[in-house]
Amino acid sequence: MKITNLSKLIGMIGLIVIVVSIVQWFFLYPDTSQLALGCGIGITFVGFAYIHTWMRKTADDIRDLNEGMDAFRVWAVDELEKKVFK
Repeated sequence: MKITNLSKLIGMIGLIVIVVSIVQWFFLYPDTSQLALGCGIGITFVGFAYIHTWMRKTADDIRDLNEGMDAFRVWAVDELEKKVFK
C-alpha cells in the first residue's frame, strides 16, 4: 500500500502531539485529564491519516476494477459483433 505524503504528514503531526502530551502532562506537569486529551487528539490525527491512506487505496482499486470491466465489455462487444455480423 502506497502511503501519500499527506498521510505521512498527518500521521507525524499526530505522533508529535502524542509525544509532546506525554512529556508535558506526564513528566513535567502531571495532569491525567490533559494527558488523555492530548493523546486522544494525537490518536485522532493518526486515525485520519490511516483513513486517508485506506480511501486512496480503495479509490485506486475501484479505478483498476473499472478499467478491467471496460476492457471486458469491449472484448465482449467485439466477439458478439464477430459472431452476429459474420
